[in-house]
Amino acid sequence: MMKKTLTLFLALLATCAAGAQSLKVIGGSSDNYMLLSVSANGKYAAGINQSTNNSILWDINSGEVLETANQETVNCVNNEGVMVGYQGDYPVKILPDLTVVQLLTDTMGMANAISDDGLICGATMDAGYITHACLWKDGQTIMLPEPTTEEAGTEVNGTSAKYISGDGKVIAGYVQDNMSTWPLIIWRLQDDGTYKVFPICKTYFNDGTDTSNKNPYYSFQATSISHNGKWVALQVSELGESGFLTAARMARYDIDADTIQVAALATIDGNEENTECLSCGISDNGTMTGIYNWAFMYSRKGLLWPAGKGEADLLANSYKSIEELAVYDQASHSPIAITPDAGKIVGFGMNADYTFEGYCLNTQTETGIHTENMGTTTDSPAYYDIAGHRLPSLQGVHGLVIERNAGSSVSKHILK
Repeated sequence: MMKKTLTLFLALLATCAAGAQSLKVIGGSSDNYMLLSVSANGKYAAGINQSTNNSILWDINSGEVLETANQETVNCVNNEGVMVGYQGDYPVKILPDLTVVQLLTDTMGMANAISDDGLICGATMDAGYITHACLWKDGQTIMLPEPTTEEAGTEVNGTSAKYISGDGKVIAGYVQDNMSTWPLIIWRLQDDGTYKVFPICKTYFNDGTDTSNKNPYYSFQATSISHNGKWVALQVSELGESGFLTAARMARYDIDADTIQVAALATIDGNEENTECLSCGISDNGTMTGIYNWAFMYSRKGLLWPAGKGEADLLANSYKSIEELAVYDQASHSPIAITPDAGKIVGFGMNADYTFEGYCLNTQTETGIHTENMGTTTDSPAYYDIAGHRLPSLQGVHGLVIERNAGSSVSKHILK
């Protein structure tokens, strides 16, 4: 009897797991929803309704969608459902009940990102329309230090803080250079509670004004930061043999190791060499989403660049059971953000009716567990509950347990 019960239970588990990879969709008819951010816990997604120019907050679990009323534009959402962005020329914070809090009322600016505990990064704008990186904390504006032209290795005509780690200790942004390519700089929290600026662009960026400058990248722009503050997603291009810039490519910068990986492209349409790619979101292990042919809204295709891989390929090729992804690729597809565990990807695509719909892709594997949560440990064996949380021991544990061995083989057990 016990053997029969176990067999039936595992069969039921396999049936449920087969549908673990799934897609939730909102909008796509009279509402053109474009999702731009996902909270680290995967509960909320935020974006805009292109039909009304208002912002939306989507509770992914319940399905509830809230929409602002006064054409606010959001850039980011945190675990509490707090969004940040701008309204007109002024930075705002939008609470989960859609209450709009003005961060500045007499100075123009923009709020770009928000940490887990509500620290907001962005920029103010001075009378000369030059932006200056800043933070907002407890209602106070805190200006961030800026590098000099000598320190940055390029002309500095302003700065902006664009992305922030979950704990608020690492911030990625840019200097405003003469060519408006926005090369990467980073701020890190110091022991005395202040932030120090690190002009990463000094080592890698080449603005083309100095023939003795041998830095390789003529475009070196951040597009996101991982929640753990380890990775920065980059968009890079080099100077080709013809004297023109190469097509932009996805890249990831390891902050601690000070190393860069640039993605190769799988064969997509035979014109990969000349097609621009845009980096989008990045998870805690370096898995990235991106856009192929991003320069043209109506021929974009979604990309996925897994951690540890050298090549980016179509997102639809990794999740062939989700047919909507391939439909989006036929018209316009933008997978914008990814959760820290790479368990969810949010973005937007044009459906068969030629309207934009926002989506959340659940990337769970056939075992029903986010394998990214498990890492690539060589420990053998390691045990996890059905939610993918690693168990420190099996003492006192009852019910279903997943065993993962070296080499990533997985087996299931029921402990009585």
